Amino acid sequence: MSILLRYFEIPLKYTLWMEIYAYHLEHPDESQWHVSLAFGVSKGTVWNAYRSMEEEMK
Repeated sequence: MSILLRYFEIPLKYTLWMEIYAYHLEHPDESQWHVSLAFGVSKGTVWNAYRSMEEEMK
């Protein structure tokens, strides 16, 4: 991940979103509320992560 940040300058919010989405893929039945607690972020951040990563997958 540090290579991506250094050479491609991926903003930090995208790295967090990728981590959140990876967690979601590993725990698909977990609510957005529980995911937000696990990462110490708002439910809006979790929703943005899901939406952004799903758009990237299309």
